[in-house]
Amino acid sequence: MTYKLGQSGNPYGRPRGARNRATVAAERLLHGEADALTRKAIELAKDGDTTALRLCIERILPARKDRPVTCHELRRSPTVSRQQRQLLLRSLMAN
Repeated sequence: MTYKLGQSGNPYGRPRGARNRATVAAERLLHGEADALTRKAIELAKDGDTTALRLCIERILPARKDRPVTCHELRRSPTVSRQQRQLLLRSLMAN
């Protein structure tokens, strides 16, 4: 079989809705344990485990995607030139 431009070597690919084997296996292992694991993460967070605390907070208050970005620190930085700031801001606004 020769390669044709614009044609996949695997035209059917992974079927729509097919799940990754590792994900399915992990879900089977954790089935029925979600409540216990969540409770344990909360207990660890309350006991001062910063990783558990971050995990809990990120689930409760995920980072907002629509929050405006402020660049106050960038303005005050002596190591960043005006041209660099303008270039960065133009790039951010373009995307």
